[in-house]
Amino acid sequence: MCVPFFVAALLFGGCALPSAHAADSEPRLGTALLWSLIPGAGHIYLGDTGTGLAYAGLTATFLAGAVEVDRRNDDLGRGDEVNVPLLLADKVWEYSIFTTARSALEKDGVDLRARRFDDTPTSGLLSAPFGRQALRPEVWGAALLGVAVGAAAAHHRDGGRLIDVERVRMLGATYDRDEATALYGASAFGVSLGAATAEEGLFRGLAQPWVQEDLGEVRGRWAVAGAFGVAHLVGLDGDWNVGGALFATAAGGYLGWLYDRDGARLAGPIAAHFWYDFALLGTLWAMEPDETPFGFEVEFGFQ
Repeated sequence: MCVPFFVAALLFGGCALPSAHAADSEPRLGTALLWSLIPGAGHIYLGDTGTGLAYAGLTATFLAGAVEVDRRNDDLGRGDEVNVPLLLADKVWEYSIFTTARSALEKDGVDLRARRFDDTPTSGLLSAPFGRQALRPEVWGAALLGVAVGAAAAHHRDGGRLIDVERVRMLGATYDRDEATALYGASAFGVSLGAATAEEGLFRGLAQPWVQEDLGEVRGRWAVAGAFGVAHLVGLDGDWNVGGALFATAAGGYLGWLYDRDGARLAGPIAAHFWYDFALLGTLWAMEPDETPFGFEVEFGFQ
């Protein structure tokens, strides 16, 4: 669920992205992508100040929360917890790069649909997992896979179950089981939606059409899937995760196939990605809450 290396590669190669601009204007894409290193600045450069300030403000809000969570965890002597607000800030920034690139392509005169870029507004992409997409077997099948993977992982461990939880240290404070479950659910929801929209926007919505123009549909899809796998080579805990990278490569191939089959639309891949992540995180919490990717500190009543 972490793709900073890909963002750097995208920015480096931004000027090579397809751009058909009017003769009396300079292509904006490369410069816009460079500005997008600063959350919201790419949109401001393109003249959409309101959108740019919205991205900047949302990112700053999450970063402020991340600083506070980090301070509280330092006071508690906890340095091994994933900082959820920081992760959310990262996903907002990544998604802003996707929308910056899409806006720049439009301003450069690119027909997005003709070049197989999705032009669905952000509101439609954010709501994709919760409408008719959730009824598709391609999507609920991904959710079932998330449950199965989570259950298999928990089955091979010896930790306690949710019913045995007494208190949880998370997000810089201590909560009882019900409070922690609500906060965990909110964290899992936010991270799953952020990862689904940002990563699918960057990989399937931006990189895949671009790479497929040079390599063809199938080879281009798997080239991007391979990059998606490499982006997951380091897990949320900072450790190497080769198995996770291989799984992400296969998942990227499937999500890329879904993007192509849906006529270069992101709703299906976003919905499948979201429900897999959310189901996986939910299953791990229900079956072994002390072994979730977030690294929250769980105390059980029988200890």
